[in-house]
Amino acid sequence: MKKQIRKIILPSLCTAALTFPIVLSSSCEDQTLKDKVKEYENQIETQNNKLQEIQAKLESLIQELEKEKAKNKDALSELETKVSENEALKQELSTEVANLEEKKTELQKALKNFETNKTELEGKKKEIQELNKQLAEKQESLDYVLSQYEYFKEENRRLTNQLNSTDTEIQALLQGIKLINKDGLFSAFFADLVDSGLNEYPSVFITRNAAQVFLSSFIQMIGQINAFKDKNKPYNDILYFIDESVWNYEKALNEPNTQRFNLEYLDDKYHSIFNIKNKEWNLEEGRISLINNTKYISGVNKPFDTFFKSMDEMLTYFQPYLDKGVKLFDFYIPEISWIFDAKEDMRNWIFKHANKIVFISDGNAQQYHFIENHYQNWALNDKPRQYSKSELLEIWNNFQQNDNVNKLPIDFEYFYTLEEKFKIYNLEKNYINSFNGKLRSRGKEWAVLNINQYPVDPYEIQNYLQVTNQDFINEFLTVNKINKTSFLDFIIKGREKFDPRKKNLIFIGSSLFKKNNKGWRINQNQRAYQEIQNYIAKLKELYPLSEYNYFFKLHPSYLKSDADEYIDLLFGTEDAKNSAILLDPTLAWEYLMSIDIQNMQNDSSILFNSDGTSKTELFGLQGTTTVLLTTMVLLNSHFGWDAEQIKTFVNFHNFPLSNTFNILSRDKYYENPDVAYQANLAQMARVYKYFLGLPFFPQESDWIDMRAFFKRQN
Repeated sequence: MKKQIRKIILPSLCTAALTFPIVLSSSCEDQTLKDKVKEYENQIETQNNKLQEIQAKLESLIQELEKEKAKNKDALSELETKVSENEALKQELSTEVANLEEKKTELQKALKNFETNKTELEGKKKEIQELNKQLAEKQESLDYVLSQYEYFKEENRRLTNQLNSTDTEIQALLQGIKLINKDGLFSAFFADLVDSGLNEYPSVFITRNAAQVFLSSFIQMIGQINAFKDKNKPYNDILYFIDESVWNYEKALNEPNTQRFNLEYLDDKYHSIFNIKNKEWNLEEGRISLINNTKYISGVNKPFDTFFKSMDEMLTYFQPYLDKGVKLFDFYIPEISWIFDAKEDMRNWIFKHANKIVFISDGNAQQYHFIENHYQNWALNDKPRQYSKSELLEIWNNFQQNDNVNKLPIDFEYFYTLEEKFKIYNLEKNYINSFNGKLRSRGKEWAVLNINQYPVDPYEIQNYLQVTNQDFINEFLTVNKINKTSFLDFIIKGREKFDPRKKNLIFIGSSLFKKNNKGWRINQNQRAYQEIQNYIAKLKELYPLSEYNYFFKLHPSYLKSDADEYIDLLFGTEDAKNSAILLDPTLAWEYLMSIDIQNMQNDSSILFNSDGTSKTELFGLQGTTTVLLTTMVLLNSHFGWDAEQIKTFVNFHNFPLSNTFNILSRDKYYENPDVAYQANLAQMARVYKYFLGLPFFPQESDWIDMRAFFKRQN
C-alpha cells in the first residue's frame, strides 16, 4: 500500500498570532509587548526546527521505503520466475508420476506372474538341492579316489625304490659284494657307492681344491672302481676332473709320484679311456679318465679348475659317450661349484643327462653358502605351487625323454628334495635339523631337506661293505700317498724330538697367512705379528716344552719346502730348531688321525692314551678351520664322545679370536681390538650357526679373544 506524505508548511508569524491569542494590557509598555512577541517568535522558531528535523527524517524514511520498494520489486520478480519454474517442474513430476503409475501396473502384473511361478521355482530349488547333495557325495568319492591315487603313486615310488635297492643288493652279492650295517650313519653314502659301481652309467666327479671334496670323492671313486673292477659293463667308467694346478696329467706321465696325489697309479692300473699319445678313445676297455685339459683331446688349451667354463669344453669329454648311445651319467659335484660356477645351460644339460646328482661337501661352507644364502633365499620366497615327490619324478623323466625341450620347466631347486635322484652329503648331517625347523615354522614342510653323512675316516668302508678280494684301503692310501703304518711316519722334520712320555700339542694351520708378492703375510702387519708372538709365548707358558711335544700340521696348500720358514716365523727360530716337529703339510689331517685311530687296536696310538682318553690338544690362529669340525665329528662318530670329552682334544680356548686381524679374510687388520673381536665373533657364528646346540659341539661361550687368552691360568 502506498502512503501519501504531505508537506508540512510552517505558519507565519501573523498566523501564529492568530493561533496563539495575545492579550495586551493597555497598561503594558510597548517594550514588554515586544519581548513577548520575541519570546513567541523564538518558540515558533524552535518548533519550526523540530518540524524540519521531522521532515528530514520523513524524507530519509521515504528514501529507505523507496529502496525497499525496489528490493521487493526484484524479489517479486524472482518469485514470479520461481513460480514459473515450479509450474514446469510440476508438469514434469506429473508426467513422471504417470510413468510410475504405468510401471506400478506392470510390476503388479509381474508380481502376479512371479506368484504364479513360485511353486514351480520351489520345486526346482528342491531338485537343485538334491543334485548338490549327490554332487557332494560324488566329489567326496572323487577326493577319496584321488587321495588313494596319490597314495598309491607314492607307494609305488617307494616300492620301486625298494625294489631297485634290493636288485642292486642282489647284483652286488652276485659279484661278492655285500652292503652291511644298512642303518648305520654312513649307509646312504656306501649305498650310493654300490649303486654307481653296479649300474651301466659313467660316474662323473667334478671336484675342487678342498680337502673334504677330495676325501669324499676319493672314497667314492676308488671304492667304485676297486669293488666292481671285474664286471662286464663297458661304459660304467670313472671320469674324475681335478684342478690342473693340483694334479697335472702331463707331469704325472713324465714325472710320476711327484705331485700331491698319486692318481697315475689308478691310471696305470685301470687304463685310461683316452690315449693321449695316439689321440684315441677306448671307452670299452678303459675304466678311468683323469684328463683335466681339453688340449690332450682337441688341441685347445682349456685347463679344468672348479667347473667347466663352456658347453664346448664339457662336451669335449662327454660327446664320445653320447655317440655310443650313453645318455645318462652319475654326477658327483661339490655344492659350492654347483651354485657359484655352473652356468644355467650346463645345469640344464646335467639335468637332461643325469641318472642322479650327488652333492659332495666343501667342508663347513655348505651351511652358509649353499643352505643359508642359496636354498633358504629360494625356499622362503613365495612359490606358485608345491610338488609331490611323484610329480617331481614325473617332471624329471618327462624332461629327459623330450628331445625338443632343453630347459627345465620348473626351478631346479625343487629337485633337492627328490632323494631318488638327488643326494646331499655333509660331514655332519644333523646340522640341518634347526634349518628344517625354520622351514616348518613358515609352512614350508615340502622344502625340508634330508642331509646324509659321509665318513671322514676312509677305514669306515670296512664297516659297510664286505668285498671279496677288495684292495680299497691300499689303493686309497696309495693315491693319497699315506701308505704309512704310524702317525710318526708322517713327520718330515724333527722326529728325533718326539718324546712318547709327553703329551701332544698340535698346531692346525690355515691358509690365512700364505705368501703374497711381498713374502709371508704372517709378519707384514707388525701389530698382528706381535699378537701372534705373544700368543705363542703364552702357549709355551700354559703347555711347557718340557711336558708337550709340539707338532705343526700346516694347511695342504703349503709346500714342504715352505714349512721350515713359516714355523721359524711362527714359533721362534730357536724353539723351532730345538722342539718343533713338522708333519707333512700336503696330507689331509683326517687321514693322519684315521690311521692313528686304527693303531689304537694294537696300542700304538700317538694321539690317545691306552685307555682311549685324549693325549692331545690342538691349537691355532683360525677357529673357523674345517679341521676342527671334522675332528669333532670323527671323535663323536667313532668314540661317541660328548662335548666335554671333545674339549680334551679340541678346545676352542686354544683358538682365541684375534684382536688385530680377521680370521677368515686375508690382509684385513683392525686398530680397535673390540671391533676385531666382534668381527671375528660374527665369523665364528656364521660358520658354526647350525652346529651350536648339537650334543657334541662346545658352547659359544668358549669363543674367547686374545685378551682373555692371555689371562688364562693352568
